[in-house]
Amino acid sequence: MLQFKDFSERLSNVRKSLGPELIIKYWWLWALILITIFALWTRSIPAKYGELQALDPFYAYRMDVYMLEHNLLLPERDHMRYWPDGVPLGQYGQIMSFYTPVIFYLVLSFVGISMPFLNFAILYPAIMGALSVFIIFWIAKELFKDNKAALFSAMFMATIPAYISRTSAGFFDKEATGGPFILLAIYFFIRSYNKNSWKWGLLGSLGLAMSLNSWGGSSLLLFILPAFFFVKMLLNQYSDRMLVTSLSFFPLGILITQIIGGFSNVGVKELFPMFVIVLITARFAAEKFNLVKKDQLRYLPLGMTILLIVAFLIGSMFSDYLWKQLSSLINMVNLGRGVIAQTVAEQMPGNWNSIVGRFTVSFSRSIIPLPEPFTTLFSPWFLMIAGIFVAAFNIYSKGNWMLLFPILWLLMSVQTVFYMIRLVILLAPPAALMSGFLLAEVINRFSRTSYMQKKEGINKINVVSVIVLVMISFLIVSNLATAYVFNSSIGPSFNQYWRESMDFLSEKTPVNASVLSWWDFGYWFQTRGNRPSTADGGNINGTVDVQIAEWFTSDPQNWNDYRWWLRGKDVSYILMDYTLPGKYGAISKIASNGKSVIGMLQFSQTGVFPQTNKTIVEFKAGQYTIWIPVGSDGNIVGSPQFMISRGEQYMGRTYINDICTTNGIIRFESPENADTMPGCITMTAYGLFFVPVEAEFTIFTSLMFMDGYGIPDVEKVFDNSLIKIYKLEINESA
Repeated sequence: MLQFKDFSERLSNVRKSLGPELIIKYWWLWALILITIFALWTRSIPAKYGELQALDPFYAYRMDVYMLEHNLLLPERDHMRYWPDGVPLGQYGQIMSFYTPVIFYLVLSFVGISMPFLNFAILYPAIMGALSVFIIFWIAKELFKDNKAALFSAMFMATIPAYISRTSAGFFDKEATGGPFILLAIYFFIRSYNKNSWKWGLLGSLGLAMSLNSWGGSSLLLFILPAFFFVKMLLNQYSDRMLVTSLSFFPLGILITQIIGGFSNVGVKELFPMFVIVLITARFAAEKFNLVKKDQLRYLPLGMTILLIVAFLIGSMFSDYLWKQLSSLINMVNLGRGVIAQTVAEQMPGNWNSIVGRFTVSFSRSIIPLPEPFTTLFSPWFLMIAGIFVAAFNIYSKGNWMLLFPILWLLMSVQTVFYMIRLVILLAPPAALMSGFLLAEVINRFSRTSYMQKKEGINKINVVSVIVLVMISFLIVSNLATAYVFNSSIGPSFNQYWRESMDFLSEKTPVNASVLSWWDFGYWFQTRGNRPSTADGGNINGTVDVQIAEWFTSDPQNWNDYRWWLRGKDVSYILMDYTLPGKYGAISKIASNGKSVIGMLQFSQTGVFPQTNKTIVEFKAGQYTIWIPVGSDGNIVGSPQFMISRGEQYMGRTYINDICTTNGIIRFESPENADTMPGCITMTAYGLFFVPVEAEFTIFTSLMFMDGYGIPDVEKVFDNSLIKIYKLEINESA
């Protein structure tokens, strides 16, 4: 029978185990929890606006609301997109990006945490971003076997702007879902390799399948993970653990992905891991059954690779499939892309400056006076570069080949950024790992110096140790401040003007009255305006994008030629917004198939100079200046002058005779023998624009600046100064 004394002793032991000893033993866990909470808190700051960010999140939100209202089913054909044809289910993209948040929301509701789905959708990216921070700790711990390196890695993951920008509250898009699954797949992959365990490999295959079915950027896993084994074999660092991990990880993950996708997208990214599995299996069999002499085994992977490349190149001359894969590979290497993709900012190739801009602590300067060179020294972009060299030295000096993995991960992610700027988020995890590894190495090497080894306790404090401590403290604080400042600067782009125009569409137009505009804001028309759009940001139907561009850039006199097209697209309303003049270059590029780019220059008012019988109003755009003579009644009374300014001097004075107005084009006569510039100027609530002659007589200019002057079939029914909406009624007799 248990005596009271024994019970008292056991209770005392439990208290001790839950006391300071437990806190000291698991100090790293409490630190990780604090970092994760910090990541969640800072990422939740944009939630104060109560709105989604950017454009694509509105599409994801609309689809998830549909699923909640239709028993978790997606529409067989989404007629809100590319009206009237719609988009079939097979073109929705990675469907787990829709299912994961909905399931998460239903689970929360089941356990009693209830909230409107919009509130959940706003907070969801912040939660998933914090989860990524938590997971990166365990990846670092598995790679480096060092709690300090793991904690520093988590800290950087919580504070790098590149990752924050896609996982802050309101950015309800695929990256928020795909990010944690990518990291889980990598963690299980490394764990499987370290433990030589097929069980961890199978878990990793599920993570791989979930990530590939959540976000297209996850495809990088199919290059990074097999590349680690491939490079190790080329360097004669083969291990039988590779066979266990690769066979349990890749086949099942790829198979699940292809089953969900209908086996419609088997390309280079799926073939590469399969090839690496063949190499590993061949290497294993060659050694197991003595098929190749031991001193020749190191050459087997290289020889098989050369044979494969030769066979692939020869086969591409006879197989359309292989030629397509070869072309795809070449495009990835040389950063090639189509004309439409060349006009999408986030699909353009990145550069080193774009990396520095999203991996810097310069944002913290608004609250911390951090001068150079500390801004550079404390920035993740600099730390990750230094970490590569330290890791490479450790591989050389200590033979720690696991450090090859984060090096390859980082280098391949940099190449991915150069391929597409939007994928800069993929560089954040390896950058965090390399930066965390570097700081831990600095601390470890300093603590192992002869001086620090000889001293104990307080005697270890000296000038050098204090400097190191202060530097690391400032580094941590500057990165934490960066996260706070960067998150505080994020907000929705769906402003009051857009809200007014979308309320008009939703309340004042018939159901299924479609909206024609440039594709950028199609998701807003669908989600906030509750009306289908002719095109949207998915750019699924490039033919429609080209047709809209050609229509915009056509002369109003050719309107009859487009009546059949407008009728075929069942267009009800046309929307023109204040951002479109800045996109005319992209529109003209697509319309001409990349042969020409016509831009519209926007000017801001900078001065007013009264004269005897008129007033000169000055507008500037960089080094360009326009003077407009205005009479006492506020009307333009003469030809504007266009000049190039250099300081206080004006050069190249020419006259612009045409003024584009809501009453048509008004033409002034310039002084005799004066130089003139073709084109027109137009005044708007959002600035003055110079419209070059190539765009002056276009449907775009008429709708954008002239209230549809000269265009039949349209009637302006909404105008809040920045956004105009026209009702379209095709003249059937015409």
